[in-house]
Amino acid sequence: KRVGSTADMMLIKVQPMKVRTARLATAGVRVGQIVRQYGWGATCTEDENACQSPVLKQSDLRVVRPDDPRCEGYTAPGGPDFCMEKVSGIPAGGDSGGPVMSIAPSGTETLLGVFSGSDRETVAQAGEVSQQLAWIRSVIRR
Repeated sequence: KRVGSTADMMLIKVQPMKVRTARLATAGVRVGQIVRQYGWGATCTEDENACQSPVLKQSDLRVVRPDDPRCEGYTAPGGPDFCMEKVSGIPAGGDSGGPVMSIAPSGTETLLGVFSGSDRETVAQAGEVSQQLAWIRSVIRR
């Protein structure tokens, strides 16, 4: 568990590809919003290194208030992270750094956050992309 003043994010430069990039969120997440996290992380709780998924997994989660008691140690009001509760599935070890996306009826998704931790049972946290837009754009322009 960690709560810091700066979200834990990294950008990696790759060669140009013929792939449409995800739209970045310009507004913050909303309490009650259903989001989807993708990753290839653990599928067990014993030795997570021994059970990394060979297929892309997804977890549906609901954004909760940062002062929700379950989020203590994960998020803080006004901080760079947001807290989510399990709807179906929960991200685990190996899912860190994976995208947390909006779920749009048209199928268009927007990158809301970067997954950074969970209790493996009911709550998870992500760094909020909308709070990092100035930094992201400054790095991309280099």
